[in-house]
Amino acid sequence: MRARSLCKDGRSIDVEISAELLEEGFERLLLVMVLDVTNEVASRMALETSQQRFSTAFSFSPLGTLICRLRDGQYLEVNDANEQVLGYGADEMLGHTSKDLNIWVTEAEHQAYSRQLDEHGEVLGFPTRLRNKWGEPVHVKLWTRRIDLDGEPCDLVYSVNVTEQQRREAMLMSVARGVSSKTGEAFFLSLAERLAEGIGADGVLIGELGQSGELDTLALLQEGDLQPNRGLALAQTTLIGILAQEELVTIDARASQMVLNVPALELDAMQTMSGVALRDPDGSAIGVMAVVWRERRDPTPDVRALLTIFASRCNAELVRLRRDREIRRLQASLEHRVAARTQQLEYLNRELESFSYSVSHDLKSPLRSMDGFTHMLREQMAGRLTQEDEHLIARVQGAIARMNSLITDLLALARVSQGRLQRMEVSLTDLAEDVARRLYHTDASREVEVRIQPSLTANCDARMAHIVLENLLGNAWKYTRHQTPALIEMGIHGTVGGAPRFYIRDNGAGFDMSRSDRLFKPFNRLHAVTEFEGSGVGLATVRRIIERHGGDIAGSGRPGGGATFVFSFGNGTTG
Repeated sequence: MRARSLCKDGRSIDVEISAELLEEGFERLLLVMVLDVTNEVASRMALETSQQRFSTAFSFSPLGTLICRLRDGQYLEVNDANEQVLGYGADEMLGHTSKDLNIWVTEAEHQAYSRQLDEHGEVLGFPTRLRNKWGEPVHVKLWTRRIDLDGEPCDLVYSVNVTEQQRREAMLMSVARGVSSKTGEAFFLSLAERLAEGIGADGVLIGELGQSGELDTLALLQEGDLQPNRGLALAQTTLIGILAQEELVTIDARASQMVLNVPALELDAMQTMSGVALRDPDGSAIGVMAVVWRERRDPTPDVRALLTIFASRCNAELVRLRRDREIRRLQASLEHRVAARTQQLEYLNRELESFSYSVSHDLKSPLRSMDGFTHMLREQMAGRLTQEDEHLIARVQGAIARMNSLITDLLALARVSQGRLQRMEVSLTDLAEDVARRLYHTDASREVEVRIQPSLTANCDARMAHIVLENLLGNAWKYTRHQTPALIEMGIHGTVGGAPRFYIRDNGAGFDMSRSDRLFKPFNRLHAVTEFEGSGVGLATVRRIIERHGGDIAGSGRPGGGATFVFSFGNGTTG
């Protein structure tokens, strides 16, 4: 008898009780034996629970699950999920073997599976093909482990149908190939082939709307073969309905009681069409992509997604193609205009050169005559000129000199705008030292310290750079005339956009920053002529040279506190 018993310490245990009544004469004895079977009961209950759990897991597993006896290959247990894999119900497989049901498509695949199972005792995710209930090959993956069931070697097999997964992978591969890096006409042809392959369409049409409202095909595929492109009249065709819609359209000929009319696709019968209008960024229709099937189709979400992806890529390529055409047209027009403008500029440059020569000859000649006459007048009137006469003649000669200098500066400003820059790595240190030596020679009596940082280089036109340094160092020399001792410095001021910036600083007269907007304008001076000579063209020439190089220049200063000019010749991409 099984029972539960309470121990002295309060524990409850499972017991098995055996009792016998004995009679000895007038004595009656009860012989009782109590056996603690708690562990046995617990083990049995654990086994029953385990078996129940296994049975539940086996029956309700979403994977096709079966137990195959190794001795004869007979299926001992089969769950209902196998019907989702091969179409067989559990009762149709129980007691049968894979040979009975002719499951294996090829014996070679069967042997490869068995060999791997024998070698390793298990198979994990083995890809193969099995024949379903209707004799069709389907792609499956198998997970198998060899087990012992009541002393009988068996195989526990899990299977899953991956046909749909492989179909989706094939669709994704079609997407990857269809949205390849090809461009132009080759792209549309490739896209049509990949699209038909991915969704099993019998025909694909991709076309662009022409100026006259007709459709010019960019790709035309019929039953796997690409057809020559052609122009199509859209009137009274099914494509008109697609162009009028914003989203993907599917037309079922049977449901809509209409005959699908697509002149370019010469199929005997078309039951289903899906298509989408291709649009410019402003929303106007510029083309169409359509696919057709001979049989009636209800496109799955996957097919609709694939059509949308291909249409989006097709739309982007068509927009790019149209923009490229417009760019080529504009380029042809621009090249014509550039050629005409270049011819005009060459003419203007010749005219400017002629003008420069005329200025140099026609204006300087009278100045030379006037200068000569004043010298002759001074010589002939020697001893008879009053102090006032001498002053007037000196003023005339000064005006002649200033006019001559102004003409020279104007010609220099005109010349820096002509010709192509010959950029190279130039030592600004060497150029600056050469300019400084010349300045010392012009006025050796002055006490001026010129500090030029070594190894200053820039990518620039050496001749133009020399003009820049002549003007900037010349100005520093001039405006430190009343400073003793005078100091002029040149060095590096960092970089901008990869190009070095330089500075030229002095401790001279400086200038008022409130008038700095006039600093680089021709004929604008910040000091009186009586105080410092000059035409006011030098800094304008400097700025023009710097700008031609793609650089910049800025000046700062304060009255009596010197001036600093910071400049760059750009990064070497202009010229």
